[in-house]
Amino acid sequence: MLIAGVPLVREVFRERLPVPSVLQAVSLFLGLATGGFILGLLFSLKDYFEERHSAGQHVPFPFRQAFCGGLWSLFLLWVPLAFAAVIVVLAISIHLQFGV
Repeated sequence: MLIAGVPLVREVFRERLPVPSVLQAVSLFLGLATGGFILGLLFSLKDYFEERHSAGQHVPFPFRQAFCGGLWSLFLLWVPLAFAAVIVVLAISIHLQFGV
């Protein structure tokens, strides 16, 4: 939250951005908190499944592919998911801003 929130607050204080309404500030905070929670959950799941996989315990196929694949899982799953998430966020923000 701090990585995304501090530059926004700095720009508001420099008067380059308008002061957001309370609803905008709360939704930004909740969105950043939710994103941080999901990212932390994914990292802890990655550690959990990698530990099970290296100990020789059973890891279900989808989780093994998503969390234990190294660079393959990064390029075949996580990069396309991040790209799709950016496209969705851009589409939502354009719709909210311009009503297109």
